[in-house]
Amino acid sequence: IAGQLPARALVLATQAETLGPPLPHTPGLPRAAPVKDSFALSIRQTLLPLAETAGFPVLLIHGDFHTYIVDQPFRNLRSALIRNLWRLEVFGEPRLHAVRVRIQPAGSQPPFEFTPIWNPMSTDPRSRPRPPR
Repeated sequence: IAGQLPARALVLATQAETLGPPLPHTPGLPRAAPVKDSFALSIRQTLLPLAETAGFPVLLIHGDFHTYIVDQPFRNLRSALIRNLWRLEVFGEPRLHAVRVRIQPAGSQPPFEFTPIWNPMSTDPRSRPRPPR
């Protein structure tokens, strides 16, 4: 659908973890992000090739392990980085925070801006617990 519309970007969100057992590694290149299980396999077979040929940035948002991560871990079957595909893994229990995502103007790099919104009632990952006295 996004390819048929004049989209500046495509943002997809899911609960499931998108990474798992590693793809084959090409010596001399950074390790590819792993892809696991049937859901992740479906991402490898559908989203990765579609994102790679898209003429715009693609953002995949997911939870599951809930560690705040913004990166570009996805590689195609030739172990080449898919340069227009980003991943945002959002916070989760016990760190219940939000993330504001903004799509930047066309041609901006990076194409997405991420701003954590800190919940004062939740565990703050920016602070370390004080050692006991």
